[in-house]
Amino acid sequence: MASATSAGPSAVAPASTLSLLTNIPITHPSFLPLLTCHAPLASASTLSSSSLNKLLGRINSALLAKDNEVERRAAFIISAEVLRQDAEGYALVQWGKGWVTAALAALTATSAPTNMVIGPLDLLDTLISSAASYPSFEREAIHPIMGKVSVTLSRLTERVISEGSNDWSTTLVVLEKVRHVLEHSPAPFRPVAPSLRQNLRLLTLSLPAPSSDPSLSAPIIFNAPLEVKQAAADLMAALPLTAGKAQSPSAWGSAMREAIGGIDQAMKSIVQDGFEEEPVKIAPPLPPSGLPALPEEPSLRLQASLDWLEGFTEEVLALLRYPTSRPVPVPIAQIVSAALRCLNLTLDTPTVAYVSPQHQAALLAALPRVWTTGLLILGGVTSACGDHLLPHLSSILDHTTWLIERVPITMAQTHLQLLGFLQLILEQYPPALAPVDYASRLLRHCLTQYASVLDSRPGVITATAESGGGKRGKKRARGAEDGLIGGLEGRETKALSEHTVEIVMSCLKLASLLHPTPLLSPSLLTFSMRLHLSLHLHLAACPRTAFESPTHKSQLQDAVSSVLEHALYVTEGEQGTSRGWKAAILSVLDTRSEAALSLLHPSLPPLNRPLPPLNALHFFTKETEEERRLRRELGYSTSGDRDENAIDGEEREVMEVDEVQSSTTTLARAVEQVAVATPTTVNHGAISTVPQTQSLSSMMEGANQGSKATVAETITESVARGGDVVARDSAMEVEVIAEEVSVEMSAPAEPFISASMDKGKAKAVSEGVRGDAIPGVAEENDEDEPLPELDSGSSDEEGEDSEEE
Repeated sequence: MASATSAGPSAVAPASTLSLLTNIPITHPSFLPLLTCHAPLASASTLSSSSLNKLLGRINSALLAKDNEVERRAAFIISAEVLRQDAEGYALVQWGKGWVTAALAALTATSAPTNMVIGPLDLLDTLISSAASYPSFEREAIHPIMGKVSVTLSRLTERVISEGSNDWSTTLVVLEKVRHVLEHSPAPFRPVAPSLRQNLRLLTLSLPAPSSDPSLSAPIIFNAPLEVKQAAADLMAALPLTAGKAQSPSAWGSAMREAIGGIDQAMKSIVQDGFEEEPVKIAPPLPPSGLPALPEEPSLRLQASLDWLEGFTEEVLALLRYPTSRPVPVPIAQIVSAALRCLNLTLDTPTVAYVSPQHQAALLAALPRVWTTGLLILGGVTSACGDHLLPHLSSILDHTTWLIERVPITMAQTHLQLLGFLQLILEQYPPALAPVDYASRLLRHCLTQYASVLDSRPGVITATAESGGGKRGKKRARGAEDGLIGGLEGRETKALSEHTVEIVMSCLKLASLLHPTPLLSPSLLTFSMRLHLSLHLHLAACPRTAFESPTHKSQLQDAVSSVLEHALYVTEGEQGTSRGWKAAILSVLDTRSEAALSLLHPSLPPLNRPLPPLNALHFFTKETEEERRLRRELGYSTSGDRDENAIDGEEREVMEVDEVQSSTTTLARAVEQVAVATPTTVNHGAISTVPQTQSLSSMMEGANQGSKATVAETITESVARGGDVVARDSAMEVEVIAEEVSVEMSAPAEPFISASMDKGKAKAVSEGVRGDAIPGVAEENDEDEPLPELDSGSSDEEGEDSEEE
């Protein structure tokens, strides 16, 4: 011990810690923290043998004691930590046999509660794992008892599962420890593998478990948490190891086929008496034997079928991610077919005629769970099989692209899952390996999701305290009421939700993978670059209050910058003009990035390279008609579109006024022709025509009040007084024309127009009618006159303001 003392303070610390641990009881709350932090048993040969044996003897006595349960429970935890620290195997060789016996005795005792088995199970797992480094101890102490260990752990698993609802954390620890022991020594578990698989399916499939309480007549169904189901599936994936090295691949294939058959059975029960499903192209394998019958009632059967679908999906995923030392037969076609069968059910899938509304509602509500299982299976087989999935790439992209275009955006979770899977599969397989149609549709879908961020609706008008006096100030004050109404109508801008930001982030990542697609439409690629640049500039000026979380803005900015940086590497679809958007990207990004440096400082020596003319660059040329059509299809507008819409509105208003004037002119000329055609003298016709026209103009003023029948009757009577009889057809034509005039006058083209506009329009109409009705006036005013300007509704007030000025 002199050498340890002369080594310095660092060598004295383990001895002092050991002496301190020897003098305090095992149940002291500081015992385990001191043992864990200082690790005094890392080098047992440098310690005092008497002190070390004294400490280990106390731990052994506490393990074998039966009267003090608290001290025994603490001793199990401490002994496992001692074995993990003992790198030299001193404690294992000297005290290991007795500790194995104590651990097995504690695990086989059924009187103790299940939460007391964690300590003995941890000790047994540590003993079996550490014994591999000491073959003599393993042959003497571990191999002879492994049969008993397998039976004990199988019964313990069954017991914990039957009582799992009391403490799921204990169930989770037991499943993980049993899997670790089975992977270390799988052969002894071969006899208990069938019963162990059957018990584990009680958890994964939420099957009714036999209750140990005889007072309960109905079986208990435990809905285990997801992590417990995954742990049970991982343990089931390790069971093929019990068949031996040569037979484990075939056992793995049998387990996979059983899981796929279970998925087929679950899908049949889901669509039964509900959806009209398409026939399955690839025949699925048979389901596992021993499964109970599903309920006959549709609602109960649907819930149980969904549990089966999710449980068998966990088995498939566990088998796919389990590392195997030898190649295994993976039925890729059947796995992909089962996954695509889940994605075939959509909101548009036809249902049978006799389905009840309650069952149909339950089916539609269960569709997100079905889609999730399908995407999980596709993601698992994509990650596990690599290039072997390439023959099925087109069908997978066909189903997922078709589904993401039809899933409502309100289903944010499903949308995120679809985007995440598409990112995974496009990272594994570049878009160049699939038809360009899928990349175009996915990129268009991603671009449409940016509208929520680029929404540039103007804020609601509100009154300010700086409003002056006068009538214009009163108008501004009335803006407060418009602002309140606008906020209630939803025109007020709202902060972007977390789900919206997550969807936009996923779309940005997916768009970055789609840009290098060969044969992509140049207009689509150019518009995508324009839109991402607009998004970059918009986010720079967007306040943080526009997002629910203050970190969302920085996350979106980083994602957009990453998309633009990756776009600098794009070489497809350049055609000599992509330098335009690459130059624009370089002007807004940080030039210290790797992509920017590769363009600004090429590896070639400097040469005389003339720049292309400005009219050859995308962002200095006018938008093409194809790009404009694409932009409008995706729902985006520019300031030029708003100006065009305003001009179109003014032209439409002028056309409406022209239609009103032309209709009244035609009506007056018809009356004039009837009046002139009478056999009486010209003076009589002229005298009789003037009051007719005057009555017509007065009727035009009252047309806005809905007097269509009066117009027709008055015209008919006035013409009859002129000396001729008008047919009913002419009266009906006049009535139709008067009705058109009434509709045009009663529904002005622009809202918020005051009544003064109606008076001015009626006055103009009456003057036009008088001018056309009198022959002399009509000849003098034969040329078209400019239309009078329509009143905006505030001319009187502005006139008064000008008079005040």
